[in-house]
Amino acid sequence: MFCGIVKAMNEQNNTSSKKRGPKPIGDAPMTGAERQRRRREQLRAGGAKGFLLELEGLHLQYVEALAQSQNISTAAALRLLLDRALDQFVGVMRRSERMLDNGASDEKNAKFVRDHLFPELPLMEEKRPQANDAE
Repeated sequence: MFCGIVKAMNEQNNTSSKKRGPKPIGDAPMTGAERQRRRREQLRAGGAKGFLLELEGLHLQYVEALAQSQNISTAAALRLLLDRALDQFVGVMRRSERMLDNGASDEKNAKFVRDHLFPELPLMEEKRPQANDAE
């Protein structure tokens, strides 16, 4: 009986000789550069637009720290930050439009946008001297 089970399992494994993944376009599989170019073309066709962004100093340090803490690439960390910031921006601006549609004054609307897009940051505490620094 045991031999019959093993034989049936081997037959199942041998019948699945299809290659994994999508069928190649053309005669040869696409290179990584070709796949990336095709992806970008599809994004552009869907209305996406690419931008070149350079980071330096503290901005770069914090994006790299986020990437490391999340175990993702620096590009993915930057995309995550930008997505969150843009979602916040769009949410505030939509709410602002609704406020104006409902008769809010320009002053009240401007205050809402200022308070929610540019909140006042708490004051930073001064660095306290360490016990070793006092000597």
